[in-house]
Amino acid sequence: ISFDAFQEMRFKSIVSEIAKVSDPYTGTYEVEVRLLDINSNFVSGLIGKAEIIPSVKNEYKVLPLHNIHDADNAVGYVYVAKGNRFEKRKIDIVHISDSLVYISSGISINDTIISEGADFLEATMEIEIIE
Repeated sequence: ISFDAFQEMRFKSIVSEIAKVSDPYTGTYEVEVRLLDINSNFVSGLIGKAEIIPSVKNEYKVLPLHNIHDADNAVGYVYVAKGNRFEKRKIDIVHISDSLVYISSGISINDTIISEGADFLEATMEIEIIE
């Protein structure tokens, strides 16, 4: 963290709390940061800037929001083509933005996700992929 009042200094800190859900308007998460270096010259009202560097980097698959069906909290479903058949597959949702869904598990990079007509599929139907 850097503070306007201490322009040349940087202070070590850790993220002590992360909001459970993102702000619906900005898509950002509120965090609470705890300073590890306490300076006796700190006063209430200092304006600071924090740079947060994650200790672990996660990789997610991203799909357009309209490909997700029956979503409830962090779980949703997609329809995956399997030859001339399909399966409804459970996915774990990490984040939803205005038009994209970030997925931690349930699909692989090689899966063919059915995007058009998935709402009309029935268990006994055969499908034909048109690209």
